[in-house]
Amino acid sequence: MTSNKTSDMTTGKTSVMTSDTTMSQLAYLTRALRAPAIRDSAHRLAETAREHGWSHEDYLAAVLDREVAARAAHGADARIRRAGFGASPGPVDTNGVRIMPRGHRWCEGPRTRLG
Repeated sequence: MTSNKTSDMTTGKTSVMTSDTTMSQLAYLTRALRAPAIRDSAHRLAETAREHGWSHEDYLAAVLDREVAARAAHGADARIRRAGFGASPGPVDTNGVRIMPRGHRWCEGPRTRLG
């Protein structure tokens, strides 16, 4: 991977510009690994790593941590959907009674809507 160092004469800071080849390679690799959180956060974390002087290992740990957290959150959402909890039943009034939409009729049994 190649990068070009440039320095800003007004601030005296040196920044590293990532080449288009590197960015396209990262895009390909994150698609191949099915790691969208890495794709979304790698550049931002790289900037943070440069600013704070992180080692390569610290940067890699931060990127992987972001991916693991995203997968855990997505997995929790999928487990909740599979469990059948779904969305909340809707708004309730101050007495805890569910507010029904106008024009809907309900059967005797629970959660059975006629129309």
